Amino acid sequence: MAIRLTPDGVHYLAMAAGGRVCAPFAFRPLVPLLAGWLGGLAGFRVLAAVSVAIAAGLFGRTLAAAGLPAERCLAGVLVFLLHPWCGRWLLSCPVLVDGPSAALVALGCWAAIIGDPYLFCVALLLAAVTREAAIGLIAAAGLLLVPGGWWVLGVFLAGGLHAIMRAQNRRSLPPPPMTPDLVGWYGSPRRVLRTAIRYHRWRILDLSEGWSALIPLALIGWFSAPPELQALWPIVPAAAAQSLMGTDRARFQACAWPAVIAWVVCL
Repeated sequence: MAIRLTPDGVHYLAMAAGGRVCAPFAFRPLVPLLAGWLGGLAGFRVLAAVSVAIAAGLFGRTLAAAGLPAERCLAGVLVFLLHPWCGRWLLSCPVLVDGPSAALVALGCWAAIIGDPYLFCVALLLAAVTREAAIGLIAAAGLLLVPGGWWVLGVFLAGGLHAIMRAQNRRSLPPPPMTPDLVGWYGSPRRVLRTAIRYHRWRILDLSEGWSALIPLALIGWFSAPPELQALWPIVPAAAAQSLMGTDRARFQACAWPAVIAWVVCL
């Protein structure tokens, strides 16, 4: 499979080589650090493939923990692996943090379903150094399933860790690239949000890349899903909201895949 290098990927490659990059990439150190130890570009490819395998395995275990029969668990894993989003963004664009983020979201969903608050907190802390948006996705997945005290503790620790990284490195980071069409997407969350509102004009949903077929099926399947899987619904608006923070709406909305695919296989 040919590798596509996105503008974001340029920053992650520089981090893997030991270089300093601008925000927000500087606050996502875990994957580039591991990729650097594994050989740079080859390391990113290994991490992407391993992350997809872990995400698929954890998703299958999540479905099984919710009480679905083995054939439906297998169907869910296959839908995830064969969906165009998996090939387009997780495997053919390995120099991103999307694959590891998907694995962490799957870990958070599994921990929420099986009622393991310790594992849920671990997923949140790893998300804090992988991709900040994954904190919101994991928190949304556990909102109705994880005991309130543990949920608050995990979100507080993960958010605090990410905030500390920002506070310590914000003043020493290099400026963002001055490419006119990209400069507004770098910097503070407030600046990115303003850019996103001007760019999207509140056009949130993007049903390309196969989601136009899955989302209606998921809405129907929700009614027959086990209560544990129904309780994953907060991850859907969380993914829709974070799609406003970038240009690839379908890519970001796909982060709701654990809930959407789980409901589809419950039809």
